[in-house]
Amino acid sequence: RPYLGITYLERNGQVSDRPSIPGQAGAMITSVAPGSPAAMAGLIEGDVILAMDGLSLNRDNPLVKQLIKRRAGERVRLVVQRGRENLTLEIVLGKR
Repeated sequence: RPYLGITYLERNGQVSDRPSIPGQAGAMITSVAPGSPAAMAGLIEGDVILAMDGLSLNRDNPLVKQLIKRRAGERVRLVVQRGRENLTLEIVLGKR
């Protein structure tokens, strides 16, 4: 099964989890495992994954649902909110 190497909280976008950042649906990263695919791609605690391969994450399309469709070794493109900036990062999924 594919592995990112993060723990996260799902955000529904109705209320921001951090007052300085506008509310937006996605997966807010709470930790990144050292040496994991996420760490190697540059993801950090506090980033919010908004989309994977062009598909927005939300209540009906959570991160876990997108991950189970993938395979270890597959390259995916993530849109990530970091503070007030959106970044696009590519990550090769690891194997768990």
